[in-house]
Amino acid sequence: MALVVTACGLAFAPTAASAAPQLLAAPGDSGDDGEGGSATLIERLEKASSGYVKAKKQLKASKDQQVKLTAEIKRLDSQVGPK
Repeated sequence: MALVVTACGLAFAPTAASAAPQLLAAPGDSGDDGEGGSATLIERLEKASSGYVKAKKQLKASKDQQVKLTAEIKRLDSQVGPK
C-alpha cells in the first residue's frame, strides 16, 4: 500500500517552508486592500475605472450629437434637394 501511495505522489515529507506557519499582515498594514492588492495597484485600477466611465460618457454624448447632425442633414437635404 505504501508503494501505491508513494507512486501516486500522495506521500510527502513536510519541508521547512510548508511546516512553518505563514504570518499575514492585517489589511492596511502593508498598504494592501485586504484582498492582496497593493496601494499602487488600487490607485491604477481606480484611475482606469474613472477613465472608462469618462470615455463611456463621451461616447454617449458623441452618439447623441451624431443623431442630431444626421437629422439636420436630412432636413437640409429635403429643403435643397430636387422636388
